[in-house]
Amino acid sequence: MADESHTFKSFKRVAGTDEVYKAFKDLAEGQGPPFLLVYGGVGNGKSHLVDAAAIRLAERGMPPRVWVVPDFLSYLRRLISPDWPGHLDAVIENYQAGKGAVLFDDFALEYGSRWEESVMERIICGRYRTRGVTVLTTNKDLDALPARIVSRFYEPGVGRVVLNEAPDFRRREAKTSGAGDYTL
Repeated sequence: MADESHTFKSFKRVAGTDEVYKAFKDLAEGQGPPFLLVYGGVGNGKSHLVDAAAIRLAERGMPPRVWVVPDFLSYLRRLISPDWPGHLDAVIENYQAGKGAVLFDDFALEYGSRWEESVMERIICGRYRTRGVTVLTTNKDLDALPARIVSRFYEPGVGRVVLNEAPDFRRREAKTSGAGDYTL
């Protein structure tokens, strides 16, 4: 679930975050398209804004499901069982249905298999058909993501793709506080 301290109000806006902040806020307020794909480097506030959007969506009566993608895929793998045939498909179909909001953080960090990629593609494509509120964040370049998924976020009126250009706040804060060595 979302970190309750990660709100829009507590987000520290710095150079490079204006467009991404507005995109998340618009989506959370129901004023933007239902699909949002945000990409950019690590530590620039994407996860904070996922949580802020989830909090606001919940306040508006749209129950969000927030997942870090590797954790979500691990959860799905645990559902594969001969004791519960069809259970995994039922869960995937539930996510495809477009009910509520689904916010996936750290998309495509490390796909371990074609199965993982295909599961995510099934969910995103299903949500695209139903126009369910769907957010993806990633540290990857868009060219490194499955083209069928990325394409859906570019459709005018349905999706929005935003680059978060802010620097890594952890390094920025370490450098300004004098804590540790800033170089790698």
